[in-house]
Amino acid sequence: MQQPTPQPLGELARQFWGFLPSFAAGIFVLLLGVAAGWVVKRALVRLLLWLRLDRLAGRTGWRASRPFFRKRTTSRSTTW
Repeated sequence: MQQPTPQPLGELARQFWGFLPSFAAGIFVLLLGVAAGWVVKRALVRLLLWLRLDRLAGRTGWRASRPFFRKRTTSRSTTW
């Protein structure tokens, strides 16, 4: 014969199952925000490159202070 669930444990289970949809919705909204931010970032970077902002930054000296505009090189310069 099955024993009845103790009252405190049953209440905890009921509260957990009541909270689960809200938690899942919060996670979904968070992931949606991360995805939207990623799309906006990519679009903004493409727009700024299309506007040649990286070249403007190089002429004004701003490029040295921003790692985004630095060119990535694979070889080392050896000047003695």
